[in-house]
Amino acid sequence: MIRIIDQINVKENMTILILDSRPPSNWKKYVRIEGYPATFETDIVYDLPRGIGLSGSGDFVGKEITFI
Repeated sequence: MIRIIDQINVKENMTILILDSRPPSNWKKYVRIEGYPATFETDIVYDLPRGIGLSGSGDFVGKEITFI
């Protein structure tokens, strides 16, 4: 179980999520976040080993994230 411990709102519909551990090595492109019905498209954030870029906005801190 991976949790979101911080977030940085970059622009209106783009967020950087800081996780409590690294994303899994088999992670492809999409995630689900606890409490949100939709899946979110993601990108790698190369300078943050425990960070991912997310196409979306919301209050994600403290939520569980599932990589699909």
